[in-house]
Amino acid sequence: MNQRWILYSFLVITILVCSRINRIEKSSSGGGSGGVTKKKLRNNNKQPSELLRVYDFREGFEQPPHLTPLNVTHDLVPRQADGEEGGGLQTIDSTHLNGWIHTGSWLTIVDSNGSILVLKRGAHLVTCPNAWGLVGEHTLGDEAPIDTAKRGLREELGDEILNHIKSIQTLSEMPPFYFRDYGIANGNRIDRQVTYVWLIEMDQPGSKLPLHLDDEVADHKWLQPESLETWLQEGRHNLQTTGETGQRLCHETILTLWEFVMENYKKIKK
Repeated sequence: MNQRWILYSFLVITILVCSRINRIEKSSSGGGSGGVTKKKLRNNNKQPSELLRVYDFREGFEQPPHLTPLNVTHDLVPRQADGEEGGGLQTIDSTHLNGWIHTGSWLTIVDSNGSILVLKRGAHLVTCPNAWGLVGEHTLGDEAPIDTAKRGLREELGDEILNHIKSIQTLSEMPPFYFRDYGIANGNRIDRQVTYVWLIEMDQPGSKLPLHLDDEVADHKWLQPESLETWLQEGRHNLQTTGETGQRLCHETILTLWEFVMENYKKIKK
C-alpha cells in the first residue's frame, strides 16, 4: 500500500513539474497573455529595419494641430533606448497603442493621362475596411523618406512599377502632422504620424501599367482630379449633414488629408 502511495505521489509531482515547465516555455516564447512582456519579446524578435523609429517633440514644443507642417530635424527628437519599452524602435502595433510619434508617406500616383490611383481597402482590415485611399507606408528603421515611398510602390503595386516612374517630388515643403485618436472601438489606437506626401508621375496610362496589388487591396481606380474632388465634396457634405463622411472616405481626418493632398497638387499643376 505504501509503495503504491509513493508511486502515485511521484507521478503527481512529475506531472505538476512538467506542466510548470511547459507554462514557462510558452511564456518565454511570447505565447503568454502579459501585454508588456509580449511587446518586449515581439520587439526583440524584429530586426531594426522592420521596426518604426519613434520620436518625442523637442523640449518646449507642444503638439500642433492636425496637418500642421513640421520640420522633422528641428521639431522632433528620436526617443532613446529605455529598456522596458524598447526605446526608439517599436513595432507598428506598439507605436499606435502607445500613441508614439513616427513618420510615414502617402503617395499620390498619377498616370500619363493625369489620372490619380486610388485603392480600396480590403473588407477584412481592422482600420477603415472598404474605404478608399492612396498608397501609404510607415517609415521603417532609419530609411530615408524617398526610400519609404519607393518601397511603398514596390510592396503595394509590385517591383515592375519602379521602372515606370517619370518623376517624384514632395507635394509640400514640410510634411504635415497627422493626428487621429481611434477610440475604444479600435483598441484606443492613436495615430501621430508626420506624413511625407509625394507626387509620383508615371510614364504610361494606368491601363498599361503593371500593377500587382497585394491582398489588402480589394479594388482600384484611376480617377481624374475633378472626379476625385467630387468624392471629397460629397464626403464633406455628408460630414456636415450626418456627422460622418460615409464609408468611401472612412472618417474626417482622412478626408482632411485628402483635401490637403489635392490643394497642394493643384498648386504644383498650375
